[in-house]
Amino acid sequence: MKFLNCNYPNEFKVPKGKPKCLKKARFSMKLDGTTLIEEKQGTVYFTIKKGYYYGIELDLKYNRFGIIDKVQTVNAINIEMINWTGEELYDTDRELLIRYLKQL
Repeated sequence: MKFLNCNYPNEFKVPKGKPKCLKKARFSMKLDGTTLIEEKQGTVYFTIKKGYYYGIELDLKYNRFGIIDKVQTVNAINIEMINWTGEELYDTDRELLIRYLKQL
């Protein structure tokens, strides 16, 4: 897993402005003012607030049947976020990510 556009692995800093890679984004989903944008399969960006984006290159977890395990994938991201920033994903980010993983 890798965090994008946010000074990873150093101090969490998100620059203002939409990353150029999102000009060709595949699709997006919105929930409560937060947007999840898929750059490519397995790479998503979240809006923090208007004009600020951070991305995650997902390390998808699979169950024994070869199906994406949504809970394990989201929990792995949460653990990495806590280890790096000291905070978990926001509830809306988590919900959007689960919805996204259902579509894969």
